Amino acid sequence: MLNFRKSEAFFVFALSCLFTFFLLKKSFGQSEPHLINYKTGIKVNWDDFKGVSDENHLYQAVTDWGITYSCGLEGDMLKFELICQFNKNNSWVKAGHLNDYLLNHEQRHWDLAEIYARKMRKALLEN
Repeated sequence: MLNFRKSEAFFVFALSCLFTFFLLKKSFGQSEPHLINYKTGIKVNWDDFKGVSDENHLYQAVTDWGITYSCGLEGDMLKFELICQFNKNNSWVKAGHLNDYLLNHEQRHWDLAEIYARKMRKALLEN
């Protein structure tokens, strides 16, 4: 959780609204079994790609990720949390393309999403 003084709360609130409408996919956390919260060292595997593949799609696989958030006031502090998540139900791979190279490629999409989640966390802490 990130902590903010009340004087910073308005800025963070406005920023969270911006995220809501333009940058983030809002969900309700890890309690949903089709979502995996990003943790260093956790890797996706082909069993996590439960979505229906689009055989006419240009790509051989799709990784669906989102950056979710929660925020609230606790006393005079605004608590803010950003989590990068992998969505199993919307991620898919075409039949015949389950190989280590492609799985590594899809993992890197999720890794890059986490990098941007970290950049957002850092920006919130510095403002």
